[in-house]
Amino acid sequence: MSSSGVEVRVESGLPAPAGWDELQRTSPDANYFHRSSWISAVCRHLPGREAFWLIAELDGRPAGGMAAVSTARGPWRILQSSYDGTAGGIMTAAYLDDDRRVRVATDLLAAYRRLALAPRTIAAAMVVPEPADEAWGRLPGRMGWRRFTIPVGVIPLEGGPDQVKNELFRRDRRRELRRAEEAGCRAEATTDLRDLDAFLPIHAAACERWGIDPLPRPFLAELLGDPEGGAFLLVIRRAGELIGAHLDFHGAGVVTAWLGASSVEHRNLFVGTQLMWGDVVEASRRGASLLDIGGHGGHRGVASFKHLLGAGEERRAVYRINNPLWRPVGIARRVLSRWRGR
Repeated sequence: MSSSGVEVRVESGLPAPAGWDELQRTSPDANYFHRSSWISAVCRHLPGREAFWLIAELDGRPAGGMAAVSTARGPWRILQSSYDGTAGGIMTAAYLDDDRRVRVATDLLAAYRRLALAPRTIAAAMVVPEPADEAWGRLPGRMGWRRFTIPVGVIPLEGGPDQVKNELFRRDRRRELRRAEEAGCRAEATTDLRDLDAFLPIHAAACERWGIDPLPRPFLAELLGDPEGGAFLLVIRRAGELIGAHLDFHGAGVVTAWLGASSVEHRNLFVGTQLMWGDVVEASRRGASLLDIGGHGGHRGVASFKHLLGAGEERRAVYRINNPLWRPVGIARRVLSRWRGR
Protein backbone atom coordinates (compact mmCIF):
# COMPACT_ATOMS: atom_id res chain seq x y z
CA MET A 1 0.00 0.00 0.00
CA SER A 2 1.27 3.49 -0.87
CA SER A 3 1.40 6.43 1.53
CA SER A 4 -1.83 7.69 -0.07
CA GLY A 5 -3.72 4.73 1.39
CA VAL A 6 -4.45 3.34 -2.09
CA GLU A 7 -3.53 -0.27 -2.78
CA VAL A 8 -2.96 -1.24 -6.41
CA ARG A 9 -2.62 -4.83 -7.48
CA VAL A 10 -1.78 -6.10 -10.97
CA GLU A 11 -3.35 -9.24 -12.42
CA SER A 12 -2.69 -10.76 -15.82
CA GLY A 13 -4.57 -13.11 -18.12
CA LEU A 14 -8.26 -13.91 -18.46
CA PRO A 15 -10.91 -13.56 -17.20
CA ALA A 16 -11.07 -10.00 -15.85
CA PRO A 17 -10.91 -9.59 -12.06
CA ALA A 18 -14.14 -9.73 -10.08
CA GLY A 19 -15.86 -6.36 -9.95
CA TRP A 20 -14.25 -4.99 -13.13
CA ASP A 21 -17.48 -4.73 -15.13
CA GLU A 22 -19.35 -3.04 -12.28
CA LEU A 23 -16.56 -0.45 -12.04
CA GLN A 24 -16.70 0.08 -15.80
CA ARG A 25 -20.48 0.56 -15.77
CA THR A 26 -20.41 3.15 -12.97
CA SER A 27 -17.13 5.04 -13.46
CA PRO A 28 -17.47 8.58 -14.88
CA ASP A 29 -14.19 8.01 -16.75
CA ALA A 30 -15.10 4.76 -18.51
CA ASN A 31 -15.86 4.24 -22.17
CA TYR A 32 -16.75 1.20 -24.29
CA PHE A 33 -13.13 0.10 -24.61
CA HIS A 34 -12.71 -0.35 -20.86
CA ARG A 35 -15.15 -3.28 -21.04
CA SER A 36 -13.77 -6.66 -20.11
CA SER A 37 -15.58 -8.17 -23.12
CA TRP A 38 -13.51 -5.97 -25.46
CA ILE A 39 -10.15 -6.60 -23.79
CA SER A 40 -10.89 -10.31 -23.44
CA ALA A 41 -11.86 -10.74 -27.10
CA VAL A 42 -8.66 -8.99 -28.23
CA CYS A 43 -6.47 -11.23 -26.07
CA ARG A 44 -8.39 -14.42 -26.81
CA HIS A 45 -8.32 -14.18 -30.60
CA LEU A 46 -5.32 -12.09 -31.67
CA PRO A 47 -1.84 -13.65 -31.52
CA GLY A 48 0.70 -12.55 -28.96
CA ARG A 49 -1.75 -10.56 -26.80
CA GLU A 50 -2.06 -10.69 -23.03
CA ALA A 51 -4.32 -8.70 -20.71
CA PHE A 52 -3.10 -6.80 -17.66
CA TRP A 53 -5.58 -5.48 -15.11
CA LEU A 54 -4.60 -2.78 -12.60
CA ILE A 55 -7.08 -2.59 -9.73
CA ALA A 56 -7.00 0.14 -7.09
CA GLU A 57 -8.63 -0.23 -3.68
CA LEU A 58 -9.14 2.42 -1.03
CA ASP A 59 -10.23 1.44 2.46
CA GLY A 60 -10.98 -2.04 1.13
CA ARG A 61 -13.35 -0.80 -1.59
CA PRO A 62 -12.77 -0.84 -5.39
CA ALA A 63 -11.69 2.68 -6.23
CA GLY A 64 -10.31 2.54 -9.77
CA GLY A 65 -8.81 0.48 -12.52
CA MET A 66 -6.89 0.45 -15.74
CA ALA A 67 -6.41 -2.24 -18.39
CA ALA A 68 -3.46 -2.80 -20.70
CA VAL A 69 -2.98 -5.08 -23.68
CA SER A 70 0.49 -6.53 -24.09
CA THR A 71 1.69 -7.32 -27.62
CA ALA A 72 4.60 -9.74 -27.83
CA ARG A 73 7.74 -8.80 -29.70
CA GLY A 74 9.70 -12.01 -29.41
CA PRO A 75 10.42 -12.47 -25.69
CA TRP A 76 9.62 -8.79 -25.07
CA ARG A 77 6.41 -6.77 -25.15
CA ILE A 78 4.77 -3.43 -25.88
CA LEU A 79 1.91 -2.26 -23.67
CA GLN A 80 -1.13 -0.24 -24.75
CA SER A 81 -4.06 0.91 -22.65
CA SER A 82 -6.39 -0.74 -25.16
CA TYR A 83 -6.04 -2.04 -28.73
CA ASP A 84 -5.56 -0.46 -32.15
CA GLY A 85 -5.63 3.13 -30.96
CA THR A 86 -8.91 2.89 -29.07
CA ALA A 87 -9.16 5.06 -25.98
CA GLY A 88 -8.44 3.57 -22.57
CA GLY A 89 -6.68 5.00 -19.56
CA ILE A 90 -7.73 5.46 -15.97
CA MET A 91 -11.15 4.68 -14.47
CA THR A 92 -12.06 5.96 -11.03
CA ALA A 93 -15.06 5.01 -8.90
CA ALA A 94 -18.10 7.29 -8.91
CA TYR A 95 -18.16 7.66 -5.12
CA LEU A 96 -14.74 9.36 -4.89
CA ASP A 97 -14.35 13.07 -4.24
CA ASP A 98 -11.83 15.06 -6.31
CA ASP A 99 -8.96 14.62 -3.86
CA ARG A 100 -9.34 10.86 -3.67
CA ARG A 101 -9.80 10.59 -7.43
CA VAL A 102 -6.41 12.22 -7.93
CA ARG A 103 -4.83 9.91 -5.34
CA VAL A 104 -6.24 6.84 -7.08
CA ALA A 105 -5.24 8.09 -10.54
CA THR A 106 -1.72 8.88 -9.36
CA ASP A 107 -1.18 5.41 -7.94
CA LEU A 108 -2.64 3.69 -11.00
CA LEU A 109 -0.32 5.69 -13.26
CA ALA A 110 2.61 4.81 -11.02
CA ALA A 111 1.76 1.10 -11.25
CA TYR A 112 1.46 1.30 -15.03
CA ARG A 113 4.79 3.14 -15.16
CA ARG A 114 6.41 0.29 -13.22
CA LEU A 115 5.10 -2.14 -15.84
CA ALA A 116 6.47 0.14 -18.56
CA LEU A 117 9.94 0.11 -17.01
CA ALA A 118 10.06 -3.64 -16.36
CA PRO A 119 12.96 -5.37 -18.18
CA ARG A 120 10.67 -7.19 -20.63
CA THR A 121 8.82 -4.04 -21.69
CA ILE A 122 10.03 -1.97 -24.64
CA ALA A 123 7.47 0.84 -24.27
CA ALA A 124 4.01 1.58 -22.92
CA ALA A 125 1.31 3.94 -24.14
CA MET A 126 -2.22 5.03 -23.33
CA VAL A 127 -4.74 6.82 -25.52
CA VAL A 128 -6.95 9.24 -23.59
CA PRO A 129 -10.08 11.01 -24.94
CA GLU A 130 -10.31 14.78 -24.59
CA PRO A 131 -12.58 14.94 -21.49
CA ALA A 132 -10.34 12.58 -19.48
CA ASP A 133 -7.22 14.39 -20.64
CA GLU A 134 -8.67 17.67 -19.39
CA ALA A 135 -9.68 16.05 -16.08
CA TRP A 136 -6.19 14.76 -15.27
CA GLY A 137 -4.35 17.88 -16.42
CA ARG A 138 -0.59 17.62 -16.14
CA LEU A 139 -0.57 14.58 -13.85
CA PRO A 140 0.86 12.08 -16.40
CA GLY A 141 3.54 14.54 -17.53
CA ARG A 142 4.76 15.03 -13.98
CA MET A 143 5.21 11.26 -13.76
CA GLY A 144 7.40 10.98 -16.85
CA TRP A 145 4.80 10.28 -19.55
CA ARG A 146 5.46 12.07 -22.85
CA ARG A 147 2.32 13.54 -24.43
CA PHE A 148 1.41 14.06 -28.06
CA THR A 149 -1.96 14.27 -29.79
CA ILE A 150 -3.64 12.65 -32.77
CA PRO A 151 -6.58 14.13 -34.73
CA VAL A 152 -9.86 12.23 -34.53
CA GLY A 153 -12.99 13.07 -36.53
CA VAL A 154 -16.16 13.50 -34.46
CA ILE A 155 -19.73 14.41 -35.40
CA PRO A 156 -21.95 15.94 -32.67
CA LEU A 157 -25.45 14.48 -32.62
CA GLU A 158 -27.36 16.69 -30.18
CA GLY A 159 -29.53 18.17 -32.94
CA GLY A 160 -30.42 14.83 -34.47
CA PRO A 161 -29.85 13.41 -37.96
CA ASP A 162 -31.65 16.19 -39.85
CA GLN A 163 -29.40 18.85 -38.33
CA VAL A 164 -26.32 16.79 -39.17
CA LYS A 165 -27.43 16.38 -42.78
CA ASN A 166 -28.59 19.96 -43.33
CA GLU A 167 -26.02 21.90 -41.31
CA LEU A 168 -22.89 19.71 -41.15
CA PHE A 169 -22.84 17.59 -44.31
CA ARG A 170 -21.50 19.57 -47.25
CA ARG A 171 -23.55 19.89 -50.41
CA ASP A 172 -21.49 17.26 -52.26
CA ARG A 173 -22.14 14.71 -49.52
CA ARG A 174 -25.90 15.41 -49.53
CA ARG A 175 -25.90 14.95 -53.30
CA GLU A 176 -24.07 11.61 -52.91
CA LEU A 177 -26.65 10.42 -50.39
CA ARG A 178 -29.48 11.33 -52.72
CA ARG A 179 -27.89 9.50 -55.66
CA ALA A 180 -27.21 6.39 -53.57
CA GLU A 181 -30.79 6.32 -52.31
CA GLU A 182 -32.11 6.75 -55.86
CA ALA A 183 -29.92 3.77 -56.87
CA GLY A 184 -31.67 1.63 -54.25
CA CYS A 185 -29.03 1.65 -51.47
CA ARG A 186 -30.39 1.19 -47.96
CA ALA A 187 -28.72 1.29 -44.54
CA GLU A 188 -29.56 -1.08 -41.70
CA ALA A 189 -28.17 -1.86 -38.24
CA THR A 190 -27.86 -5.58 -37.56
CA THR A 191 -26.18 -8.15 -35.33
CA ASP A 192 -26.88 -11.07 -37.67
CA LEU A 193 -23.77 -13.23 -38.15
CA ARG A 194 -24.90 -13.94 -41.71
CA ASP A 195 -24.32 -10.26 -42.45
CA LEU A 196 -20.89 -10.49 -40.87
CA ASP A 197 -20.11 -13.44 -43.15
CA ALA A 198 -21.24 -11.41 -46.16
CA PHE A 199 -18.97 -8.56 -45.07
CA LEU A 200 -15.84 -10.66 -44.52
CA PRO A 201 -14.85 -10.97 -48.23
CA ILE A 202 -15.17 -7.18 -48.57
CA HIS A 203 -13.03 -6.74 -45.44
CA ALA A 204 -10.42 -9.21 -46.74
CA ALA A 205 -10.22 -7.48 -50.13
CA ALA A 206 -9.78 -4.10 -48.46
CA CYS A 207 -7.02 -5.44 -46.20
CA GLU A 208 -5.21 -6.81 -49.25
CA ARG A 209 -5.31 -3.34 -50.82
CA TRP A 210 -4.06 -1.79 -47.60
CA GLY A 211 -1.31 -4.36 -47.08
CA ILE A 212 -2.53 -5.60 -43.69
CA ASP A 213 -3.89 -8.88 -42.37
CA PRO A 214 -7.68 -9.25 -42.11
CA LEU A 215 -9.13 -9.76 -38.66
CA PRO A 216 -10.30 -13.30 -37.86
CA ARG A 217 -13.99 -14.14 -37.98
CA PRO A 218 -14.15 -15.55 -34.41
CA PHE A 219 -12.83 -12.23 -33.09
CA LEU A 220 -15.34 -10.13 -35.01
CA ALA A 221 -18.18 -12.53 -34.20
CA GLU A 222 -17.44 -12.33 -30.47
CA LEU A 223 -17.36 -8.53 -30.62
CA LEU A 224 -20.64 -8.40 -32.52
CA GLY A 225 -22.23 -10.71 -29.95
CA ASP A 226 -21.64 -8.22 -27.12
CA PRO A 227 -24.02 -9.44 -24.38
CA GLU A 228 -24.82 -5.84 -23.39
CA GLY A 229 -25.91 -4.93 -26.92
CA GLY A 230 -23.23 -2.30 -27.43
CA ALA A 231 -22.01 -3.60 -30.80
CA PHE A 232 -23.74 -3.55 -34.16
CA LEU A 233 -22.97 -3.89 -37.84
CA LEU A 234 -24.15 -0.95 -39.93
CA VAL A 235 -24.62 -2.39 -43.42
CA ILE A 236 -25.48 -0.96 -46.83
CA ARG A 237 -27.54 -3.18 -49.13
CA ARG A 238 -28.54 -2.82 -52.75
CA ALA A 239 -30.98 -5.26 -54.30
CA GLY A 240 -30.43 -7.57 -51.32
CA GLU A 241 -26.62 -7.58 -51.68
CA LEU A 242 -24.42 -6.32 -48.86
CA ILE A 243 -21.96 -3.84 -50.41
CA GLY A 244 -20.35 -2.27 -47.33
CA ALA A 245 -20.41 -2.24 -43.54
CA HIS A 246 -19.08 -0.64 -40.38
CA LEU A 247 -18.59 -2.48 -37.09
CA ASP A 248 -19.67 0.07 -34.49
CA PHE A 249 -19.54 0.20 -30.70
CA HIS A 250 -21.80 2.20 -28.38
CA GLY A 251 -20.88 3.13 -24.83
CA ALA A 252 -20.82 6.17 -22.53
CA GLY A 253 -22.84 8.27 -24.97
CA VAL A 254 -20.46 7.73 -27.89
CA VAL A 255 -20.79 5.51 -30.96
CA THR A 256 -17.43 4.59 -32.47
CA ALA A 257 -17.23 3.54 -36.11
CA TRP A 258 -14.29 1.20 -35.60
CA LEU A 259 -13.92 -1.09 -38.61
CA GLY A 260 -15.29 -0.61 -42.09
CA ALA A 261 -14.93 -1.36 -45.77
CA SER A 262 -17.01 -1.23 -48.94
CA SER A 263 -17.09 -3.05 -52.23
CA VAL A 264 -14.78 -1.58 -54.88
CA GLU A 265 -17.24 -2.72 -57.55
CA HIS A 266 -19.83 -0.33 -56.11
CA ARG A 267 -17.61 2.71 -55.54
CA ASN A 268 -19.81 4.78 -57.88
CA LEU A 269 -22.63 4.42 -55.33
CA PHE A 270 -20.82 6.45 -52.62
CA VAL A 271 -21.03 3.62 -50.11
CA GLY A 272 -18.67 5.40 -47.68
CA THR A 273 -21.01 8.38 -47.43
CA GLN A 274 -23.98 6.06 -47.00
CA LEU A 275 -22.20 4.24 -44.16
CA MET A 276 -21.46 7.47 -42.32
CA TRP A 277 -25.05 8.63 -42.70
CA GLY A 278 -26.30 5.26 -41.46
CA ASP A 279 -24.00 5.60 -38.44
CA VAL A 280 -25.45 9.06 -37.70
CA VAL A 281 -29.02 7.78 -37.86
CA GLU A 282 -28.43 4.67 -35.74
CA ALA A 283 -26.25 6.50 -33.19
CA SER A 284 -28.95 9.15 -32.80
CA ARG A 285 -31.63 6.46 -32.40
CA ARG A 286 -29.55 4.94 -29.60
CA GLY A 287 -29.32 8.31 -27.82
CA ALA A 288 -25.61 8.89 -28.40
CA SER A 289 -24.36 12.47 -28.26
CA LEU A 290 -21.27 11.92 -30.41
CA LEU A 291 -20.18 9.80 -33.38
CA ASP A 292 -16.45 9.03 -33.38
CA ILE A 293 -15.32 8.35 -36.95
CA GLY A 294 -11.65 7.89 -36.10
CA GLY A 295 -8.40 9.39 -37.30
CA HIS A 296 -7.15 9.90 -40.82
CA GLY A 297 -3.60 8.59 -40.34
CA GLY A 298 -2.12 11.51 -42.28
CA HIS A 299 -3.97 10.54 -45.49
CA ARG A 300 -5.24 13.73 -47.12
CA GLY A 301 -8.03 11.95 -48.98
CA VAL A 302 -9.47 10.49 -45.77
CA ALA A 303 -9.11 13.82 -43.98
CA SER A 304 -10.90 15.61 -46.84
CA PHE A 305 -13.70 13.02 -46.89
CA LYS A 306 -14.36 13.51 -43.18
CA HIS A 307 -14.13 17.29 -43.50
CA LEU A 308 -16.80 17.27 -46.22
CA LEU A 309 -18.99 15.26 -43.86
CA GLY A 310 -18.80 18.22 -41.50
CA ALA A 311 -16.83 16.30 -38.90
CA GLY A 312 -15.16 18.31 -36.18
CA GLU A 313 -11.76 17.40 -34.81
CA GLU A 314 -10.88 16.17 -31.36
CA ARG A 315 -7.23 16.15 -30.35
CA ARG A 316 -6.89 12.81 -28.61
CA ALA A 317 -3.98 12.61 -26.19
CA VAL A 318 -1.45 9.78 -26.39
CA TYR A 319 0.92 9.29 -23.45
CA ARG A 320 4.01 7.16 -23.91
CA ILE A 321 7.03 5.97 -21.96
CA ASN A 322 10.00 4.36 -23.68
CA ASN A 323 11.96 2.02 -21.44
CA PRO A 324 15.48 3.52 -21.15
CA LEU A 325 16.90 -0.02 -21.07
CA TRP A 326 16.07 -0.19 -24.77
CA ARG A 327 17.61 3.14 -25.75
CA PRO A 328 20.93 1.61 -26.93
CA VAL A 329 18.98 -0.85 -29.09
CA GLY A 330 17.02 1.98 -30.69
CA ILE A 331 20.18 3.94 -31.40
CA ALA A 332 21.82 0.87 -32.94
CA ARG A 333 18.81 0.27 -35.18
CA ARG A 334 18.81 3.86 -36.44
CA VAL A 335 22.53 3.74 -37.18
CA LEU A 336 22.15 0.41 -39.00
CA SER A 337 19.19 1.74 -40.99
CA ARG A 338 21.19 4.80 -42.09
CA TRP A 339 24.18 2.65 -43.00
CA ARG A 340 22.00 0.35 -45.12
CA GLY A 341 20.45 3.34 -46.85
CA ARG A 342 23.76 4.62 -48.18
